[in-house]
Amino acid sequence: SGIPGLNPNVLSFLSYPNPITNNLLNIAYELKEGSPVKFIILDVAGREVYRISENQSGGKHIDQISLENLATGVYFLEVFINDIGDTQKIVKIRW
Repeated sequence: SGIPGLNPNVLSFLSYPNPITNNLLNIAYELKEGSPVKFIILDVAGREVYRISENQSGGKHIDQISLENLATGVYFLEVFINDIGDTQKIVKIRW
């Protein structure tokens, strides 16, 4: 059935909460089969501040990334599944 609101024919992921207030970013996605997955976070100057790559099995996933070492501000989350990528703006604020 998939994650509600996501188009299964394109790279689809949901990151939440946004803005991030508790230092934790959740990324939800679904894989039809086992695939390499990569998450990269860039600051507004384009510098990489976080990266993780892993092979995931097929199915629904929710990965959690700790952002406690990042300052408040605007960042860009890049998600790659099978080398197909998409970018989303994320904001970290102090609550």
